[in-house]
Amino acid sequence: MKKVVYLFSIIVLLSSCGNQNQSSENATSNSTNGADSNTVKDFKDVYSEFFSSILDDNSTIFNSFIHPQHGLYIVESSGAMLKFEKVTDISTFRSSMEKKSIFDINKTKIGLQMIEEELPTVHSDSAGFYTKRGCYTEEVNTFKDEKIWTATNLSQEEKDQISKLAQTIVKTVINTANYRYYFSKIEDKWYITFIDMRKPCTA
Repeated sequence: MKKVVYLFSIIVLLSSCGNQNQSSENATSNSTNGADSNTVKDFKDVYSEFFSSILDDNSTIFNSFIHPQHGLYIVESSGAMLKFEKVTDISTFRSSMEKKSIFDINKTKIGLQMIEEELPTVHSDSAGFYTKRGCYTEEVNTFKDEKIWTATNLSQEEKDQISKLAQTIVKTVINTANYRYYFSKIEDKWYITFIDMRKPCTA
């Protein structure tokens, strides 16, 4: 009888160890999966990964930040006319004015370190056309209120799509060395939804 009890105790102990190991493996797996997804990342980490893709000319990583259905809208100005171009693959994009890609920026003046504070404002008399220099982000959405897409010759359906997407913007980033970036959080994941390439004094 003692042998039976002893054997049963060993089986229970082994089973317990096996469950603990499995729980530990599952926790490790979940942690790894989370690290690979920008769903749980701090926004600074998301932006760093996003902007690094520009510095590295890496269209594959850049494209991972474009929503598969909503796409990315890039804003330019052609004379007095505003232009919104919907992009789903950044490698195919060329600006209408200068025919350059999004990767063709001055990489010696990039303002890579992002500062979370009030955004700079445009000031034509300031050096670089902004009240301060660098890369800044703020949890604001002025884009939806400006409604600049209403000044385009887009169809009403396209304007409605842009208007709806603009409502999802959570973070605005101004990198005074290049562009304005607008990030949305859709289904708990960060996406770049708008980039305004216009020069400050024309924006």
